Amino acid sequence: LEDFNKMIEAGATRIGASAGVQIMQGLEADSDY
Repeated sequence: LEDFNKMIEAGATRIGASAGVQIMQGLEADSDY
């Protein structure tokens, strides 16, 4: 998550909205295993 925050601070907020949802869904999917 630190890298994700760095990306946002670097100005990647325009992809953070859609990518953030996919990342969170990915984390939830990984936790199911």
